[in-house]
Amino acid sequence: MSPGAVQRLAAEHALPVGCALGEGPRWDVEHGVLSWVDIHGCAIHRWSPETNESEITQTSDVVGAVAATSDGRTVAAIGTSIVLDPGGPAETLLAVLPAADRTQVRCNDGRAGPDGAFWIGTMALDHRSPVACLYRVAPDGSVTVHLEHLTISNGLGWSSDGEWFYHIDTPSQTVTRRRFSVDTLGRDVDVLTRLDPSEGSPDGLAVDAEGGVWVALWGAGQVRRYDSSGQLDTVITTPGAPYVTALTFGGAELNRLFITTARPEAEQAGSHGGDLFICDVDTTGLREGLVSLGAVA
Repeated sequence: MSPGAVQRLAAEHALPVGCALGEGPRWDVEHGVLSWVDIHGCAIHRWSPETNESEITQTSDVVGAVAATSDGRTVAAIGTSIVLDPGGPAETLLAVLPAADRTQVRCNDGRAGPDGAFWIGTMALDHRSPVACLYRVAPDGSVTVHLEHLTISNGLGWSSDGEWFYHIDTPSQTVTRRRFSVDTLGRDVDVLTRLDPSEGSPDGLAVDAEGGVWVALWGAGQVRRYDSSGQLDTVITTPGAPYVTALTFGGAELNRLFITTARPEAEQAGSHGGDLFICDVDTTGLREGLVSLGAVA
């Protein structure tokens, strides 16, 4: 590809799951299984591309995100709580997020950080009030607030060396990055890219081994890759699914993008809205982190 050229690809329609709001795909390298959530469907999905076996676990409330733990269990953000082993007989409450008003927010996107903590954001239920936050749930179950006055805390991820933290607050139309240490975020904010509303709204993200940031664009039916300088170099379309929500790298070589979508009731969701898409790319992703919760029985 010539310098400055934008590569254009089309994702493959892979699985007709019809999620109301598919989000937060995470790849289990050890078992070759993809997990994701249907937020409004109150469900956690698991699927093996190799065997085509699938499993759905219902949750007690809206579920914003899931992550794997270092001992092979699952952590989930449900409502405004963090639970272990969601939906099963051993479900355990780990923490309740200190939200100012639980009638105004719910958990949204989250993932395991390089520090072994579970980083989870919330979102305003009215989609416009600056009442959301980004939280860190430490290995001992304690909770700290790291970003405040957000509206829809969405995509988050880290560079391969753990030096940079990437984050999206969707209404800001920006992808930002900050310096990251074991349990803090730098005060200085660098805008990696800013999108015009006509281009869609930034939702979930994934970071690759070269420092590129892949962004799901709600309303545009696209995933875009920006290099470490913020230059757009790849556009992937999701035919029949304009509401793209999130993505992750998976597959044996971590060069396969799994992309989730939504089918909002009040919108034209397209023929494949809410389904799962796959696109093979020439970039390697980062292995998903694990939540270390060894202090929790």
